[in-house]
Amino acid sequence: MIEQLLNAMPLLKDYKEFKKINKGFSSDEKYFISLKNSDEKYMIRFFPISQFEDREKEFAILKTIESYSIKAIKAIEIGKIQDHGYIVTTYMDGNDVEEELLVLTEREQYQLGFEAGQELLNLHKIQAPKYIESWYARKSLTSFSGCPNIR
Repeated sequence: MIEQLLNAMPLLKDYKEFKKINKGFSSDEKYFISLKNSDEKYMIRFFPISQFEDREKEFAILKTIESYSIKAIKAIEIGKIQDHGYIVTTYMDGNDVEEELLVLTEREQYQLGFEAGQELLNLHKIQAPKYIESWYARKSLTSFSGCPNIR
């Protein structure tokens, strides 16, 4: 199925390789894509078409982040194909921080944390879109009413 979808996409039809990505916290179906005659690497995420409107908002936020962060993926394309929605982003090579921290010295861990904090500081400069409720409204104590230790 993935081969047919990729062949139908002008940007990705000249793929050299694709691999399913099983890591991450989303339920999206994710693939790493490399192209023939190019060093470009992409990730494509397929999601239910019913989520398309929300994913357009996510795509717009990713585009905004590009101007604030050097170490962020770049949003390339969003679209619909057959009965799927998809987002194409650049792919960042690297290792999972959970695994990498185990082999870093304490000083290297500190440096990595400092760099991550700098990126986070840049991201916090971004104004939240008007359609997003305030953090307080979304995370007020009433939303934790089902937790046993919060009264």
